[in-house]
Amino acid sequence: MISYIRIIVVFGLLLGFAGCKVQKGNISTEELTDDTRPSILFLNLSLAYDSIANEYDMKLINQIVAKGRVKGLAIEDTNLDTNNLVYSLLNNKGKVITKHSMQNPLNKHIEYVDNNGTLKMRSVQLNQIDFSIRVDLPPATRSVVFEMANKRLLLIDLRK
Repeated sequence: MISYIRIIVVFGLLLGFAGCKVQKGNISTEELTDDTRPSILFLNLSLAYDSIANEYDMKLINQIVAKGRVKGLAIEDTNLDTNNLVYSLLNNKGKVITKHSMQNPLNKHIEYVDNNGTLKMRSVQLNQIDFSIRVDLPPATRSVVFEMANKRLLLIDLRK
């Protein structure tokens, strides 16, 4: 008798849910032009360090612009340590739109377990590395500049 009641209740709930409609929220249907659509800039770069001349050499491998946004919070980085790689997005007048920094990609921190079974960390300075950066691309951005130790390494014109 109890199992019949359960079946009737479950059947009633299924009929109730089947009759429900999902309504779409009010979505703005404004036309987005290519200039106003959110975009992501992907940069593949090469960075080398010449220890004799004590100079960095940076080259653009390729760049890709795709529709969308970078996941996560887009927070402007305020940790502009001189040892970090700093990159700024500039408008057509050369004014900074956003400024970001990242640790020097040539400095790698490696964790390993030594013979005694303890976890150790070692820092390694590379001479050359290829790496990628992705960043939200505001519509007004015309170029990207890379600096390290207050020296300009590379200026990329995005209009090309």
